[in-house]
Amino acid sequence: MHGLEIRILPVSWLAKLLLLPIAVASVVLPESAPAAPATTESACRVSRCLSIEVFVLVPAGSRSAPVHGQRVPGSPPPPHRSSVPDREAWFRTQVRHANRLFAPLDIGFQVSVRRTVDGPARIRTRKQRDALGQHPRDPRSISVFLVGELDDVDIEGHMLRGVHWRKRTDRSQTWIILSALDDTGAVLAHELGHYFGLPHSRDPRSVMNKSPHDDPAFVDRVFTTADIATLRTGLGARAPRSVVYDAIRGGE
Repeated sequence: MHGLEIRILPVSWLAKLLLLPIAVASVVLPESAPAAPATTESACRVSRCLSIEVFVLVPAGSRSAPVHGQRVPGSPPPPHRSSVPDREAWFRTQVRHANRLFAPLDIGFQVSVRRTVDGPARIRTRKQRDALGQHPRDPRSISVFLVGELDDVDIEGHMLRGVHWRKRTDRSQTWIILSALDDTGAVLAHELGHYFGLPHSRDPRSVMNKSPHDDPAFVDRVFTTADIATLRTGLGARAPRSVVYDAIRGGE
């Protein structure tokens, strides 16, 4: 039997043992002993890790998974899916990709809080985008709302993969909205670029270039040298507002 073996020794021996720096005991750990927590694939591996708080919008009284419906115009058709993918796994892919692209800046992202909140599965209007700000949010974290579908409020009938949104009545309040329509896994990185001050780019290599071309494909685009220079300024201005984790100690 696995466990701790204790032997009763004569008093004279016990007196000698008290003089020893360590106790004599034979310990065998069971095979089921818990190991140290493993680092997840989406965890930060850099010196500064910024906190993301995730809000999953679910219609009141419903626990249904996100709907993958209308294809984003100009995007390649999504691969065949036998079932709707798990939203958590889908978002972990987004975080892993963002961490790869931000690694040259020694910056990464990690989910600190995940909440399921009541809200429409489809965000259609500017008013609905603004209304997301009514949910209590940590001002030190980057807020990301996950929705089923996201309408382009400027082009009727057009759907978006994501948006970096500023509340119209208070533009200091910002958050990211991601649509489950995205099948590239790269949209969070694009919207985080906007969050830290990057505009859209015409450079075909840049992840900030949203045009539909395949050389390179959207998932293979990166932050260019010019993007990184701008990001260094933007990160300096906005990162102090976020909860920053030491990737080695794991503390705040």
